[in-house]
Amino acid sequence: MPAPIDYLNPQLPAGLKRVPIPVVDATSEALLPFGRLIADPEECRIEIVRWPAQGSRPVDADTGDQGGTTEGVFVSEWQGDILYGRNEAVATTSWAMPSLPSWRAATTPTHRAA
Repeated sequence: MPAPIDYLNPQLPAGLKRVPIPVVDATSEALLPFGRLIADPEECRIEIVRWPAQGSRPVDADTGDQGGTTEGVFVSEWQGDILYGRNEAVATTSWAMPSLPSWRAATTPTHRAA
């Protein structure tokens, strides 16, 4: 069995190419390929569909469309150079390491998205 991956200290090969990712305003136009901004969740119909199969493995029958929707608070906080997130609606915690120093990332407006 392979050792678990240490995501905070991954063993990456030397010389990997960096890919710049622009920071853009989260406007309706910028989000159009991905989704949309809504002001009132009551006015937004959600259609739950089966996720697409990828590769040669099909999606198992009677799976892939039971997710549903939920509401809740998503809390983000910096601890050093790591941004931790906690989704209180589904009781999960995740983290992200920014490409910018924490002082720069922390000053990026919250209405902007990568």
